[in-house]
Amino acid sequence: SPPSFEYTNLLKSELSPVEIPINFSVEDLKIVDAWKVNQGAPLKVATLIKANLNPDNSGEWFTLPNNEMIWQLRIQAKGAIALMLYYNDFFIPEGGKLFIYNIDRTQVLGAYTSKTNPPTKKFATEFVSGDDIILEYAVSPNGEKPRIEIENIGYGYNHLYVRNNLKNTGPGTSGSCMVNINCEEGDAWQNEKKGVCKMIQRIGNETFLCSASLVNNTAEDLKPYILSAFHCSRDLNGNPATTNDYNQWVFYFNYEREGCDNTSFGSLGQTMVGCSRKVAIPINGGSDGLLLLLNQQIPDSYNVYYNGWDRSGTPSNSGVGIHHPSGDYKKISTYQTPITSSTWYSDDNEIGATDAHWEVTFAPTTNGYGVTEGGSSGSPLFSQEK
Repeated sequence: SPPSFEYTNLLKSELSPVEIPINFSVEDLKIVDAWKVNQGAPLKVATLIKANLNPDNSGEWFTLPNNEMIWQLRIQAKGAIALMLYYNDFFIPEGGKLFIYNIDRTQVLGAYTSKTNPPTKKFATEFVSGDDIILEYAVSPNGEKPRIEIENIGYGYNHLYVRNNLKNTGPGTSGSCMVNINCEEGDAWQNEKKGVCKMIQRIGNETFLCSASLVNNTAEDLKPYILSAFHCSRDLNGNPATTNDYNQWVFYFNYEREGCDNTSFGSLGQTMVGCSRKVAIPINGGSDGLLLLLNQQIPDSYNVYYNGWDRSGTPSNSGVGIHHPSGDYKKISTYQTPITSSTWYSDDNEIGATDAHWEVTFAPTTNGYGVTEGGSSGSPLFSQEK
């Protein structure tokens, strides 16, 4: 809990916001995005606005009634569904604590501590609901200064389903036919689901959304390899993610509803930040593959699962897909007829490698008719052998 929360309404109304200029039309962006998605692009959820904010040039320092010193920075970007922060440098000293929360205090991230520090300077923090957020840093007992250098504000405007049921937007929720992973359809897949994650990708000055899965390797040494789709690493114009971009990708694990019904509690999820690209297989002439390696080991407390894989080429007779359609909580889609090998064709004349894809027909089940949507890209298809 941020230290200032101990004091009723302390500083809440006194802190002047840094107002981020919005010089674009959200509706125009949505029109272009929708057209690009129809051409096979990943779901764009945010546009990045340049910033240069740090404890030396922005925000205010306060001494609390208990003599604890804190720094607060309020950021306002009017009209955003949610805001995400990208850092050029991120370092929290031993004993220091950073919190991020929205103005009405219904969503709190943190504390970020020295354990959070990335192996590279680049970092990102996940979306916070609303267009008005506060960073609060509690000073380290030894007085060492943090490095909190915000270089971009991710202005979230579409396809966002912000956790904790804080803001459920129409475009951001998946179709009513979708089946939550903790319905009976997911009973036999409770291990495998723990490896499937939602992925938020920075590519240049834009932010996108896909799905992915942890995969095991033959050494079985828990190296955190992530399998996703090549097209999730390209922006709407086909430009690739850079090394710096990959260091700011965010992966959400265990982001799911606890029950079957859409009114059941949505779990908070747990995030990892930063990865490197190991293998990329393009769509054109290939199989649309992307293998990543997280920059840091996943904590045991996340209770993740490293999913298996099969390179035999033998089609499965039944199975499921587990994914995050439209960035929604984890869903499951079921197929009950054999999959077939297929060659992929796009509307703009791209052709995949011959028979490099599986064609699957999903089936209605007890609790709905799970299929896939934008945001499902990169998610795993499981065989009956799991």
